[in-house]
Amino acid sequence: MENRRKLVKALSFRLFDLPMLKKAAAMHYTSRMEMEDAARFGLTNLQRVIPIGIDLAPFDSLPPRSVFSAHFPETAATRNLLFLSRIDEKKGLDLLIAAFAKISPTQPNTRLIICGDGDPALIGKLKTMATAGGVADRITWAGQVTGELRLAAFSAAELFVLPSHSENFGIALLEAMAAGLPCLSTDQVALAADAVRDKAVLLAALEPAAIAAKLEALLDSPEQRHLLGQSARILARCDYSLPAMGKALQNLYREVVKN
Repeated sequence: MENRRKLVKALSFRLFDLPMLKKAAAMHYTSRMEMEDAARFGLTNLQRVIPIGIDLAPFDSLPPRSVFSAHFPETAATRNLLFLSRIDEKKGLDLLIAAFAKISPTQPNTRLIICGDGDPALIGKLKTMATAGGVADRITWAGQVTGELRLAAFSAAELFVLPSHSENFGIALLEAMAAGLPCLSTDQVALAADAVRDKAVLLAALEPAAIAAKLEALLDSPEQRHLLGQSARILARCDYSLPAMGKALQNLYREVVKN
């Protein structure tokens, strides 16, 4: 029982409580990035990376694209790039909009769909930026989407983009991977930094030109999109399902009890 109590502490730790961390029987991280970040504490207890799992069943059979285009008709016949997340400075939407403006002359049938809510002042700033870049009429601001409409957003998209400056995991990216979308992100997104090892996510540097170059390369290569999307779908089901997470946690509990 003592080991189990220590494990509970480990699973709900706060990084600023170093004495508690040192007394924990084990440390559970959701990504390699978290574990590497915690290395500065010099912990010697059991260290394990167990990713967050999600219910993948909704992604096995997505609603048709028409469900989304019924709400946003302008997306029906375009090649859509999808951003789906909370709208915040750290999400890199300014970089994405600037990158989209760079590729728009050579990709005239593309549209950027932005799903999510955030600070109205920031959204206003981003819309002003889109206008200045000449792409305001090619961006759909869908707001927060839920339920069937959220799932249909993945059906409507050809690519998923999450150019964040910082993400301790990245649930929206995992959902896009589960949907089989080719995904572009950065090495500051913990899930992306792990998934790139399996060629399941493409990474770009945190600047518009790099993001634009990767977007253009993906849009021009059906084969690369297919391979990236297939790898993403397979990885999501192998490593990021609820059963996979449950099995890994069970193994960790057994290790703790044994020790």
